[in-house]
Amino acid sequence: MKEFPAIGDLINAYKAIPCDAYIYCSKSVIETENLENGKYLVIESEEEDGYVETEDGEVPKQAYDLGMSSLVDVETFKDILSFQYKLNPKTLYKDCIKAIEYYLSNDDFLDE
Repeated sequence: MKEFPAIGDLINAYKAIPCDAYIYCSKSVIETENLENGKYLVIESEEEDGYVETEDGEVPKQAYDLGMSSLVDVETFKDILSFQYKLNPKTLYKDCIKAIEYYLSNDDFLDE
């Protein structure tokens, strides 16, 4: 389990995060629909310690205890950022956030 205080830290570390994990975020991210408004948690499958049923579905107990909600699986997160960097190797932080938000809203990659 690894905590990230901001989305920028998660973006910077995306290549090193194991694919068999899931990303959870502060409920404030979901409530405000603003990725810059919260903290993040990555939990690998083998680290999950039971689940708690919430209105958003099941989340690992560790995420629930920290007030976190499900965001996206790591493999998808990596695909979003890889696609963005493939389109523009000089992609800026704000472009990454826009690409993630677009994917979460449209279940598709931003290709502009």
